[in-house]
Amino acid sequence: MPKKNLGVDIGSSGVRIAEITRRGNHAWLTNYGHTSLPQKINTNLASDRECQLVQKAINEICRRARFSTDKAYSTIPGCYTANQTFHFDQQTAKEVIESWVKDNLPTKHLGQDVLIKWQKIHPSTKKGCQTIQASATNKDIIERYQNIFRNTYLNLQDLETNYHALGRSLAGHDHRPTMIIDMGDKYTDVTITQHGHPIITKSLEFGGEQITAALAKHLNIDQDQAEQFKKDRQVAGLLDKDCPLIASVRAELRDLLAKALRKKIKLDKIIVSGGCAGDQELVTWLEKSLGVKVYPGNPWSRVVYQEDIKPLLAEITHYFPTAVGVAMKGLE
Repeated sequence: MPKKNLGVDIGSSGVRIAEITRRGNHAWLTNYGHTSLPQKINTNLASDRECQLVQKAINEICRRARFSTDKAYSTIPGCYTANQTFHFDQQTAKEVIESWVKDNLPTKHLGQDVLIKWQKIHPSTKKGCQTIQASATNKDIIERYQNIFRNTYLNLQDLETNYHALGRSLAGHDHRPTMIIDMGDKYTDVTITQHGHPIITKSLEFGGEQITAALAKHLNIDQDQAEQFKKDRQVAGLLDKDCPLIASVRAELRDLLAKALRKKIKLDKIIVSGGCAGDQELVTWLEKSLGVKVYPGNPWSRVVYQEDIKPLLAEITHYFPTAVGVAMKGLE
Protein backbone atom coordinates (compact mmCIF):
# COMPACT_ATOMS: atom_id res chain seq x y z
CA MET A 1 0.00 0.00 0.00
CA PRO A 2 1.48 3.42 -0.96
CA LYS A 3 2.79 5.50 1.93
CA LYS A 4 1.11 8.89 2.17
CA ASN A 5 1.21 11.89 4.50
CA LEU A 6 -0.28 15.33 4.91
CA GLY A 7 1.85 18.44 5.36
CA VAL A 8 0.11 21.25 7.25
CA ASP A 9 1.39 24.83 7.06
CA ILE A 10 -0.24 27.21 9.56
CA GLY A 11 0.37 30.81 8.54
CA SER A 12 -0.80 34.09 10.01
CA SER A 13 -3.37 34.60 7.24
CA GLY A 14 -4.20 31.07 6.11
CA VAL A 15 -3.72 27.31 6.27
CA ARG A 16 -2.32 25.11 3.50
CA ILE A 17 -2.34 21.29 3.37
CA ALA A 18 -0.59 19.04 0.84
CA GLU A 19 -1.08 15.27 0.53
CA ILE A 20 2.07 13.56 -0.74
CA THR A 21 2.14 9.85 -1.64
CA ARG A 22 5.21 7.65 -2.16
CA ARG A 23 4.86 5.52 -5.27
CA GLY A 24 8.02 3.60 -6.01
CA ASN A 25 10.88 6.08 -6.07
CA HIS A 26 8.66 9.10 -6.66
CA ALA A 27 6.68 11.46 -4.43
CA TRP A 28 3.28 12.29 -5.90
CA LEU A 29 1.06 15.24 -5.07
CA THR A 30 -2.25 13.41 -4.72
CA ASN A 31 -4.35 16.14 -3.12
CA TYR A 32 -4.14 19.60 -1.61
CA GLY A 33 -6.28 22.33 -0.07
CA HIS A 34 -6.00 25.81 1.34
CA THR A 35 -8.13 28.48 2.92
CA SER A 36 -7.73 32.00 4.27
CA LEU A 37 -8.40 32.83 7.91
CA PRO A 38 -11.16 35.40 8.62
CA GLN A 39 -8.59 37.49 10.49
CA LYS A 40 -4.82 37.42 10.80
CA ILE A 41 -3.41 35.56 13.77
CA ASN A 42 -0.19 35.43 15.74
CA THR A 43 1.46 32.10 14.88
CA ASN A 44 2.50 31.50 18.47
CA LEU A 45 -1.19 30.54 18.89
CA ALA A 46 -1.33 32.12 22.33
CA SER A 47 -5.09 32.78 22.39
CA ASP A 48 -7.98 30.32 22.37
CA ARG A 49 -9.67 32.34 19.64
CA GLU A 50 -6.67 31.95 17.32
CA CYS A 51 -6.51 28.22 17.98
CA GLN A 52 -10.21 27.83 17.21
CA LEU A 53 -9.80 29.71 13.92
CA VAL A 54 -6.97 27.40 12.86
CA GLN A 55 -8.84 24.26 13.90
CA LYS A 56 -11.90 25.37 11.96
CA ALA A 57 -9.75 26.11 8.89
CA ILE A 58 -8.06 22.69 9.03
CA ASN A 59 -11.39 20.89 9.35
CA GLU A 60 -12.89 22.95 6.52
CA ILE A 61 -10.03 21.99 4.20
CA CYS A 62 -10.34 18.32 5.22
CA ARG A 63 -14.08 18.28 4.52
CA ARG A 64 -13.59 19.84 1.08
CA ALA A 65 -10.50 17.90 0.02
CA ARG A 66 -11.46 14.51 1.45
CA PHE A 67 -7.87 13.44 1.98
CA SER A 68 -7.16 9.71 1.92
CA THR A 69 -5.05 9.77 5.10
CA ASP A 70 -5.18 11.51 8.46
CA LYS A 71 -1.41 11.23 9.17
CA ALA A 72 -0.18 14.80 9.40
CA TYR A 73 3.15 16.58 9.85
CA SER A 74 3.44 20.29 10.59
CA THR A 75 6.00 23.01 11.25
CA ILE A 76 6.85 25.68 13.79
CA PRO A 77 7.84 29.11 12.37
CA GLY A 78 11.52 29.98 12.45
CA CYS A 79 11.01 32.94 14.81
CA TYR A 80 10.09 30.48 17.60
CA THR A 81 13.07 28.20 17.11
CA ALA A 82 16.85 28.08 17.49
CA ASN A 83 18.95 26.22 14.93
CA GLN A 84 22.68 25.57 14.58
CA THR A 85 25.14 23.05 13.16
CA PHE A 86 28.08 21.63 15.12
CA HIS A 87 31.05 19.52 14.01
CA PHE A 88 32.45 16.67 16.08
CA ASP A 89 35.11 14.04 15.67
CA GLN A 90 33.69 10.82 14.22
CA GLN A 91 34.26 8.98 17.51
CA THR A 92 32.52 11.53 19.76
CA ALA A 93 30.05 9.80 22.07
CA LYS A 94 26.33 10.61 21.94
CA GLU A 95 26.34 11.81 25.55
CA VAL A 96 29.15 14.29 24.83
CA ILE A 97 27.28 15.64 21.79
CA GLU A 98 24.07 16.09 23.76
CA SER A 99 25.85 17.93 26.56
CA TRP A 100 27.69 20.22 24.12
CA VAL A 101 24.55 21.04 22.14
CA LYS A 102 22.63 21.83 25.33
CA ASP A 103 25.36 24.21 26.52
CA ASN A 104 26.09 25.91 23.18
CA LEU A 105 22.82 26.12 21.22
CA PRO A 106 21.61 29.75 21.60
CA THR A 107 18.16 29.37 23.19
CA LYS A 108 17.86 32.36 25.55
CA HIS A 109 15.26 34.05 23.33
CA LEU A 110 13.05 30.95 23.63
CA GLY A 111 12.60 31.12 27.40
CA GLN A 112 13.56 28.62 30.09
CA ASP A 113 11.68 25.44 29.15
CA VAL A 114 12.90 24.28 25.73
CA LEU A 115 13.02 20.99 23.86
CA ILE A 116 16.22 20.31 21.93
CA LYS A 117 16.48 17.82 19.07
CA TRP A 118 19.54 16.95 17.02
CA GLN A 119 20.43 14.69 14.15
CA LYS A 120 23.46 13.76 12.07
CA ILE A 121 23.70 15.27 8.60
CA HIS A 122 24.69 12.89 5.81
CA PRO A 123 26.97 13.57 4.10
CA SER A 124 28.81 15.73 6.61
CA THR A 125 29.46 19.32 5.57
CA LYS A 126 33.00 19.10 6.98
CA LYS A 127 35.41 16.41 5.80
CA GLY A 128 36.54 13.98 8.45
CA CYS A 129 33.88 15.07 10.95
CA GLN A 130 30.31 14.27 11.82
CA THR A 131 28.00 17.25 11.38
CA ILE A 132 25.15 17.65 13.85
CA GLN A 133 22.09 19.78 13.08
CA ALA A 134 20.38 20.90 16.30
CA SER A 135 17.04 22.64 16.78
CA ALA A 136 15.17 23.92 19.83
CA THR A 137 11.67 25.23 20.54
CA ASN A 138 9.88 26.36 23.67
CA LYS A 139 7.78 23.50 25.03
CA ASP A 140 4.71 25.75 25.40
CA ILE A 141 4.79 26.47 21.65
CA ILE A 142 5.09 22.77 20.89
CA GLU A 143 2.14 21.98 23.16
CA ARG A 144 -0.01 24.65 21.50
CA TYR A 145 0.65 23.22 18.07
CA GLN A 146 -0.02 19.70 19.31
CA ASN A 147 -3.30 20.82 20.89
CA ILE A 148 -4.44 22.36 17.60
CA PHE A 149 -4.63 18.92 16.02
CA ARG A 150 -6.46 17.27 18.89
CA ASN A 151 -9.71 18.92 17.76
CA THR A 152 -9.33 18.25 14.05
CA TYR A 153 -9.76 15.29 11.73
CA LEU A 154 -5.97 14.87 11.59
CA ASN A 155 -3.52 12.77 13.57
CA LEU A 156 -0.32 14.75 14.13
CA GLN A 157 2.80 12.58 13.74
CA ASP A 158 5.58 15.11 14.27
CA LEU A 159 6.63 18.77 14.20
CA GLU A 160 9.75 20.31 12.70
CA THR A 161 11.02 23.81 11.93
CA ASN A 162 10.03 25.74 8.82
CA TYR A 163 13.70 25.73 7.82
CA HIS A 164 13.80 21.95 7.46
CA ALA A 165 10.61 21.84 5.38
CA LEU A 166 11.80 24.64 3.09
CA GLY A 167 15.13 22.94 2.53
CA ARG A 168 13.44 19.66 1.65
CA SER A 169 10.94 21.10 -0.85
CA LEU A 170 13.02 23.83 -2.50
CA ALA A 171 16.60 22.52 -2.33
CA GLY A 172 16.11 18.77 -1.99
CA HIS A 173 19.37 16.85 -1.87
CA ASP A 174 21.25 19.47 -3.91
CA HIS A 175 24.79 19.56 -2.52
CA ARG A 176 25.27 23.16 -3.65
CA PRO A 177 24.90 25.83 -0.93
CA THR A 178 21.58 27.63 -1.43
CA MET A 179 19.92 30.51 0.38
CA ILE A 180 16.14 30.19 0.73
CA ILE A 181 14.14 33.33 1.55
CA ASP A 182 10.53 32.63 2.53
CA MET A 183 8.53 35.80 3.12
CA GLY A 184 5.42 35.72 5.29
CA ASP A 185 3.08 38.40 6.61
CA LYS A 186 5.15 39.29 9.68
CA TYR A 187 8.40 37.34 9.41
CA THR A 188 10.79 36.18 6.74
CA ASP A 189 12.53 32.87 7.37
CA VAL A 190 15.97 32.69 5.77
CA THR A 191 18.05 29.54 5.62
CA ILE A 192 21.27 28.57 3.91
CA THR A 193 21.17 24.89 3.03
CA GLN A 194 23.70 22.32 1.92
CA HIS A 195 22.55 18.87 0.76
CA GLY A 196 19.08 20.24 1.59
CA HIS A 197 19.90 20.61 5.30
CA PRO A 198 19.64 24.02 7.04
CA ILE A 199 23.18 25.10 7.95
CA ILE A 200 22.62 28.78 8.77
CA THR A 201 19.20 30.16 9.71
CA LYS A 202 17.63 33.44 10.75
CA SER A 203 14.11 34.79 11.09
CA LEU A 204 13.79 38.45 10.09
CA GLU A 205 11.05 40.69 11.46
CA PHE A 206 10.10 41.65 7.95
CA GLY A 207 7.14 40.66 5.79
CA GLY A 208 4.10 41.72 3.86
CA GLU A 209 2.70 43.84 6.69
CA GLN A 210 5.90 45.89 7.01
CA ILE A 211 6.06 46.38 3.23
CA THR A 212 2.48 47.66 3.21
CA ALA A 213 3.22 50.10 6.04
CA ALA A 214 6.41 51.32 4.32
CA LEU A 215 4.57 51.83 1.02
CA ALA A 216 1.82 53.82 2.78
CA LYS A 217 4.40 56.09 4.39
CA HIS A 218 6.58 56.44 1.28
CA LEU A 219 3.68 57.23 -1.07
CA ASN A 220 1.57 59.10 1.51
CA ILE A 221 -1.44 56.84 0.92
CA ASP A 222 -3.68 54.85 3.26
CA GLN A 223 -3.15 51.21 4.22
CA ASP A 224 -5.78 49.83 1.84
CA GLN A 225 -4.23 51.60 -1.13
CA ALA A 226 -0.77 50.48 -0.08
CA GLU A 227 -1.96 46.88 0.22
CA GLN A 228 -3.34 47.05 -3.32
CA PHE A 229 -0.03 48.49 -4.56
CA LYS A 230 1.74 45.53 -3.00
CA LYS A 231 -0.69 43.01 -4.52
CA ASP A 232 -0.14 44.66 -7.90
CA ARG A 233 3.59 44.12 -7.30
CA GLN A 234 4.47 47.78 -7.32
CA VAL A 235 7.13 47.82 -4.62
CA ALA A 236 9.85 49.15 -6.92
CA GLY A 237 9.47 52.63 -5.41
CA LEU A 238 10.64 51.31 -2.05
CA LEU A 239 13.54 49.37 -3.51
CA ASP A 240 14.87 52.34 -5.45
CA LYS A 241 14.79 54.69 -2.47
CA ASP A 242 16.80 54.80 0.72
CA CYS A 243 14.03 53.14 2.73
CA PRO A 244 15.19 52.23 6.28
CA LEU A 245 13.18 48.99 6.21
CA ILE A 246 14.72 47.82 2.93
CA ALA A 247 18.21 48.94 3.98
CA SER A 248 17.89 46.92 7.19
CA VAL A 249 16.82 43.76 5.33
CA ARG A 250 19.67 44.15 2.85
CA ALA A 251 22.15 44.45 5.72
CA GLU A 252 20.74 41.34 7.45
CA LEU A 253 20.99 39.26 4.27
CA ARG A 254 24.54 40.46 3.59
CA ASP A 255 25.49 39.53 7.15
CA LEU A 256 24.22 35.99 6.51
CA LEU A 257 26.28 35.80 3.32
CA ALA A 258 29.35 36.96 5.24
CA LYS A 259 28.68 34.36 7.95
CA ALA A 260 28.49 31.66 5.28
CA LEU A 261 31.79 32.77 3.75
CA ARG A 262 33.45 32.62 7.17
CA LYS A 263 32.36 28.98 7.25
CA LYS A 264 33.82 28.58 3.73
CA ILE A 265 30.36 28.24 2.24
CA LYS A 266 29.93 30.08 -1.05
CA LEU A 267 26.36 30.42 -2.25
CA ASP A 268 25.43 28.92 -5.59
CA LYS A 269 21.94 30.46 -5.79
CA ILE A 270 19.09 32.10 -3.90
CA ILE A 271 15.52 30.80 -3.95
CA VAL A 272 12.59 33.02 -2.94
CA SER A 273 9.09 31.99 -1.92
CA GLY A 274 6.13 33.53 -0.16
CA GLY A 275 3.84 36.42 -1.02
CA CYS A 276 6.30 38.67 -2.85
CA ALA A 277 8.27 35.92 -4.60
CA GLY A 278 6.56 36.61 -7.93
CA ASP A 279 7.63 40.26 -7.95
CA GLN A 280 10.35 40.56 -10.61
CA GLU A 281 11.44 43.92 -9.22
CA LEU A 282 12.17 42.28 -5.88
CA VAL A 283 14.09 39.44 -7.57
CA THR A 284 16.20 41.95 -9.51
CA TRP A 285 16.85 43.97 -6.34
CA LEU A 286 17.98 40.86 -4.45
CA GLU A 287 20.38 39.86 -7.24
CA LYS A 288 21.84 43.36 -7.38
CA SER A 289 22.12 43.66 -3.58
CA LEU A 290 23.62 40.23 -2.91
CA GLY A 291 25.45 39.44 -6.13
CA VAL A 292 23.92 35.96 -6.40
CA LYS A 293 21.48 34.61 -9.00
CA VAL A 294 17.90 34.52 -7.65
CA TYR A 295 15.21 32.02 -8.69
CA PRO A 296 11.53 31.71 -7.73
CA GLY A 297 10.87 28.68 -5.53
CA ASN A 298 8.90 25.80 -7.02
CA PRO A 299 7.93 22.98 -4.62
CA TRP A 300 6.12 21.19 -7.44
CA SER A 301 9.43 20.48 -9.20
CA ARG A 302 10.21 17.79 -6.61
CA VAL A 303 6.89 15.97 -6.83
CA VAL A 304 4.91 14.30 -9.62
CA TYR A 305 1.37 15.48 -10.33
CA GLN A 306 -1.36 15.21 -12.94
CA GLU A 307 -0.63 17.48 -15.88
CA ASP A 308 -4.16 18.90 -16.00
CA ILE A 309 -3.76 20.65 -12.62
CA LYS A 310 -0.56 22.45 -13.62
CA PRO A 311 -2.33 25.82 -14.24
CA LEU A 312 -3.96 25.62 -10.80
CA LEU A 313 -0.67 24.84 -9.09
CA ALA A 314 1.05 27.75 -10.86
CA GLU A 315 -1.29 30.17 -9.05
CA ILE A 316 -0.31 28.92 -5.57
CA THR A 317 3.34 27.93 -6.13
CA HIS A 318 4.84 30.47 -3.72
CA TYR A 319 2.52 29.50 -0.86
CA PHE A 320 3.07 25.72 -0.66
CA PRO A 321 6.82 25.04 -0.09
CA THR A 322 6.37 24.49 3.65
CA ALA A 323 3.31 22.22 3.31
CA VAL A 324 4.95 20.11 0.59
CA GLY A 325 8.28 19.94 2.40
CA VAL A 326 6.89 18.82 5.74
CA ALA A 327 4.62 16.25 4.06
CA MET A 328 7.71 14.74 2.42
CA LYS A 329 9.32 14.39 5.86
CA GLY A 330 7.13 11.39 6.61
CA LEU A 331 8.23 9.67 3.41
CA GLU A 332 11.97 9.76 4.18
